[in-house]
Amino acid sequence: MGNGLRDVIPLSPARAQPLDDYPQRESERIHLLLIDEAGKGLSDVTAGKVQDARTAIVARRRRRMP
Repeated sequence: MGNGLRDVIPLSPARAQPLDDYPQRESERIHLLLIDEAGKGLSDVTAGKVQDARTAIVARRRRRMP
């Protein structure tokens, strides 16, 4: 993907995609990214890499207090 120009300007004219479906493709890309991030979050939960929000806030406040 690089700098994003390949999405708009293909390397080969035979591979050119019409830009009129760009909003749909962008929406699909966002959904795929969200699904990927959700999977990473579930992996963190399974691996025990998370903690309760209240516990995290209290710990952070304690570290910030002099």
